[in-house]
Amino acid sequence: MAYYRGYNTVDNIFGSTRLTESQLVRRDILNHFNVNQGEAVMRPNFGSIIKSIVFEPLTEETQELIIDEVKRVVQSDPRVQMTDMELQEFENGIQVAMSLRYINTDLSEQLFIKFDRDTQRAVFV
Repeated sequence: MAYYRGYNTVDNIFGSTRLTESQLVRRDILNHFNVNQGEAVMRPNFGSIIKSIVFEPLTEETQELIIDEVKRVVQSDPRVQMTDMELQEFENGIQVAMSLRYINTDLSEQLFIKFDRDTQRAVFV
């Protein structure tokens, strides 16, 4: 029996929109990163500022901003706990590797998200 059930139609053409457990949590976290902070109606703290930071040079200060923002977004989801995180720059943006532990389950996984300058989207790798 699934603890978490939901649906999502993003990037889904003619397939099932039902998601459970880790699929749903991963998609919700990715959605959170793809919304600009302040863009969601009646939810000024929902979203992320990373898409605007990704265009800045990767200095110590911007690294700290990105790390703090990733922690804030992941901590806003009560279904997961981040146990580790790494930040890397690549040609067209930034990649974040994080280890997540799912609450109420025995599941842990490594999650890779790229913040791409060209597409201005966060995507799973």
